[in-house]
Amino acid sequence: MKSCQVYARRGQLFVVAQARVGNGLWISWPPFTKVPQDSPEIGPLVLATLDQTAYDIPAPNFRTDPAPITPVLQLAGVKSWGTFVKGTDLVGVELDGEQLSLLPMVNRGAKEGFDYPAPEQVVRTTDLDPATIGRLIKDLFAAPA
Repeated sequence: MKSCQVYARRGQLFVVAQARVGNGLWISWPPFTKVPQDSPEIGPLVLATLDQTAYDIPAPNFRTDPAPITPVLQLAGVKSWGTFVKGTDLVGVELDGEQLSLLPMVNRGAKEGFDYPAPEQVVRTTDLDPATIGRLIKDLFAAPA
């Protein structure tokens, strides 16, 4: 499975690959990209970012290493997760074979983070056309919470 995350905050999208640590934990992973929320490049960017999914990487030392989300915070111009998460939406993107799943995550705040949506809220498609993917992601961010 390939995985990335698309955060929407203040008219910008932050597209971030995911990496699976040896113990199964998924963390943010390069590339870290920021584009305008109305960018026509969202679909191609998401597909390219999915290809950067990494597996079985060494676990970061959460006591001494910067948090894996730090590059996203820097792109957003904020210093903390608590500031970043306020007013931020997230769509998780997973590609398993030819099936793409878009998961409009539930923002539970800085302490709890983002939670998985109800199953009926997940959008699944086998249409991997970049324009279609971009439109679906934009539609999910435009939908009322």
